[in-house]
Amino acid sequence: MPTLLRVLIVDDSDDDANLVIRKLRGGNYEPQWERVDTAEAMKNALEREEWDIILCDYKMPNFSAPAALRLAQKKNVDIPFIIVSGAIGEDTAVEAMKSGAHDYLMKDKLAKLVVAVEREIREAQNRNEKKKAEKNLRESEERYRLVVENAHESILITRGMKIVFANNAAAKNTGYSVETLASGDFTRFIHPDDINLVGNYHIRRLNGEQIPSVYTFKIICKDGTVKWVELNAALIQWKKKPATLNFLKDITESKLLDEERNENYKRIKETLDATVNAIAMIVEARDPYTTGHQMRVSLLARAIAAEMGLNDDQTNFIGTAAIIHDIGKISIPSEILSKPTELTALEFELIKIHPQSGYNILKDINFPWPVATVILQHHERMNGSGYPQNLKGEDILLESRILAVADVVEAISSHRPYRPQLGIKFALDEISHNRGILYDANVVDACLKLFTEKNFFFSQ
Repeated sequence: MPTLLRVLIVDDSDDDANLVIRKLRGGNYEPQWERVDTAEAMKNALEREEWDIILCDYKMPNFSAPAALRLAQKKNVDIPFIIVSGAIGEDTAVEAMKSGAHDYLMKDKLAKLVVAVEREIREAQNRNEKKKAEKNLRESEERYRLVVENAHESILITRGMKIVFANNAAAKNTGYSVETLASGDFTRFIHPDDINLVGNYHIRRLNGEQIPSVYTFKIICKDGTVKWVELNAALIQWKKKPATLNFLKDITESKLLDEERNENYKRIKETLDATVNAIAMIVEARDPYTTGHQMRVSLLARAIAAEMGLNDDQTNFIGTAAIIHDIGKISIPSEILSKPTELTALEFELIKIHPQSGYNILKDINFPWPVATVILQHHERMNGSGYPQNLKGEDILLESRILAVADVVEAISSHRPYRPQLGIKFALDEISHNRGILYDANVVDACLKLFTEKNFFFSQ
């Protein structure tokens, strides 16, 4: 199908215009055309229609190509303008091209007309697309500028170690002017404690290394105030060079709240530890022959937990439960606790109530962990032969299983009123022999490794 082509011919000759149209039709175009030969007629044609191309004779009785070119340029629309003349000198043609004409052809060489038209229309389309893209880019940049300048979050662009752009929020949040922010090395605004961290991360990011895109540090404001900020950074191109786009969020208030919470937690933990130690001392005051037993059990239980890969919170939980695991013994007559001979069956039954007594004493204390339950279960055994609930296997808390092994090892290896100390070898043989039967196999393995490979020992 022929391509529609809207052609404005500026020529005083119908014959020449018809010749041009025949050439275009022969080039697979379907011209929609009009011929004009005066400035007024051309002006009206430009206002009335949109044209794809203007083909203009150089010299006419009442008009000329230079005048026609000026009219077309006033329209401020990129329409290819080709001079088609019967006689035009080289210098005149060059001058016309300098004035804005896109090409020129001699009327006796119209064989090149279609090629010239195709080329100029294609280039005009390319120019229009480029202008459209540039317009869209300008509009996008304007929208981006409005967003950035009116953002509440500080936005900085850095290239190398220099700030090359700062928004109004950055100025407001730091007290420095935009000009001051963008006039030097960015590290001068960073707290001395964090300069190395930020500078190192910045350079490594520009070098393409994988580093945290979000992290926190301190800055110093103009009035000397220290603020905490959270940085979210990304690599961009700024004026065709690598740069970093940085969003800085003021987190000073939340950071101070975190510090206050941490301080409160520290004080609470210190109070809890002091309370737990006081409880432990009460137990040992009632049972002087086991002085230090709970502390040593706690040390071993913590070591076993760490060897098994438990986290710090679980390890602290186990250590806390272990250091007061015999609290229930305060309900047992002291003469039974310190009896120098073997206990009778009835006396042993009284001893066996101490896990339940310990649970009853501690169950209403709001520990951060189920300490009372661990103490209740620390004499349970994997095969269900323990007490007071005859629990089996996984029904026993892991923390209780760890405490059970630590308790047995310490008790067997230490002196008791009714027998001399049996030593650590005897204790380790006991848990090895009953591994998976009375005691959790993984806990036993961790305990054995501590004594045989890690040189763990009980301090006196």
